[in-house]
Amino acid sequence: MLPTPNESHGADLFLRNYFFKKVYHLIREYQDAYGAELRTFLETGSKIEIVERDDGYIDYHEGISYYFAPYEEWADYEKEAIEYAFGRVVDVGCGAGRVALYLQNKGFFVIGIDNSPGAIRVCQERGIKKLRNIPFTKIDKSLSPIDSFVLKKKTIIKPERFIFKR
Repeated sequence: MLPTPNESHGADLFLRNYFFKKVYHLIREYQDAYGAELRTFLETGSKIEIVERDDGYIDYHEGISYYFAPYEEWADYEKEAIEYAFGRVVDVGCGAGRVALYLQNKGFFVIGIDNSPGAIRVCQERGIKKLRNIPFTKIDKSLSPIDSFVLKKKTIIKPERFIFKR
């Protein structure tokens, strides 16, 4: 039997406590390696990216230019997925803003969000109009209405972008 909307159950309690009551701290300027990396590419063209996550994962590749790639250079699955975007779009983890910029130029109302203040500044310089320096867990009604999300999934299956409809 499904729980009623007023019935409390474990998953609901966990999500409320973890995502909505957890205090978060934005990345400070001196901690923002990702923003510095985007800035370096923008200014010098250096293509080396080093990824170090809080779970201990470390990786190196020459893929930073991917974050700045024009639509013509996107993978076919990305081009197909972006066709599902509609209405007001939130680009979660917008990075250098390639997807937000593409959609904005197509006439969509797009809000780019990223936890990296450096990434937000790069997006501003590239002409993205609506940006917020917030983590994914702090998406709230202030962004409403939201019709679709663009979300990059790096750690599950393979790196690719998905569009989620509400």
